[in-house]
Amino acid sequence: MQDVGEETALDAAINGRAGISAEMSLRLSAALGTHPGFWFDMQSSYEFAQAKRKKIPLIRPFGIAA
Repeated sequence: MQDVGEETALDAAINGRAGISAEMSLRLSAALGTHPGFWFDMQSSYEFAQAKRKKIPLIRPFGIAA
């Protein structure tokens, strides 16, 4: 596992200071007997929820090309 300063990447993820990468999801699934997609999907859902909370500028849709 890769170190993030004084703490491990796992410590950082558990304490909310880092996300769960694809590699970390593979490691967690191997250690805990779960499917890697479970961890990857949880991270993706969290990121999507955080993105929805942000204010985004008005985006006009593209016109239909002829």
